[in-house]
Amino acid sequence: MTLPQLRCYRHADRAAGVSCQRCERPICPDCMIGGSVGFHCPNCANANTQRVVTPAARWGAGSTMTRPVATIALIVINVLVYVAGLSQPGGGFEAGLIGRGLSATGFVGVAEGEWWRLVTGGFLHAGTLHLAFNMFALWNLGEALERALGSARFVGAYLASLLAGSAGVMLLDPDRYTVGASGAVFGLFGVLLALQLSRGIPLRQTGLGLSLALNLAITFVIPNISIGGHLGGLAGGTLAGFAFFGLPRSPRQPSGSLGWLVLASVAVCSVAASVLLAGRPPLF
Repeated sequence: MTLPQLRCYRHADRAAGVSCQRCERPICPDCMIGGSVGFHCPNCANANTQRVVTPAARWGAGSTMTRPVATIALIVINVLVYVAGLSQPGGGFEAGLIGRGLSATGFVGVAEGEWWRLVTGGFLHAGTLHLAFNMFALWNLGEALERALGSARFVGAYLASLLAGSAGVMLLDPDRYTVGASGAVFGLFGVLLALQLSRGIPLRQTGLGLSLALNLAITFVIPNISIGGHLGGLAGGTLAGFAFFGLPRSPRQPSGSLGWLVLASVAVCSVAASVLLAGRPPLF
């Protein structure tokens, strides 16, 4: 999985999610200042006399956040689950995602009532390299997005993307055992995509368009990669991103309650679709 390796020009230790609309230099969420079109860096914003609003003020994210604690916590959970699975005879794969039970293994699936597989499959990995790629991507994307969204919204978007990825698996390949956090990670790509599109920021300025195109190409070209999981996660994350960045705010919704409603709808609809699709033949 390839990622844009842009760093904030004012904070070299932070990932940059967008570029300044004026000078086009990469900036992290703490340096993103909303203008009439797109985001400006502090230097360009100070040269402008118009009133500016930071993402922290607009979205409720804490600008004093020094560490992406939710991102770190998700990485730790994934690593601990993988390490715990090493001591199990089947590597912990018994909790992976599958639509219908396999008679050869004796496992039962989502169609038989084990709905929890829709979540647990997203925290299992097929090997150290698989885990490393996904956690590297999670760190790079999460480091920027958690600062812009805040920890609670970030975790909500991650879980909604994970469930949407599971729904994609149930749609395209429900009889195939599937594990990995890549569906949720693709969802974070979708959140970042929604952020940039909602602010009118050209994708070529940040490298996101190229990075996303490369990852989608890898999804379709390399075998044994869950196409449904990646596409489902991307769709869910994009909806989650627009829920928080693209929906209008009003004095009656100062905390973005409509965004949370959309996010919950994505999660609930993903679970409902997964249950309905789990017992049916694959789409292709």
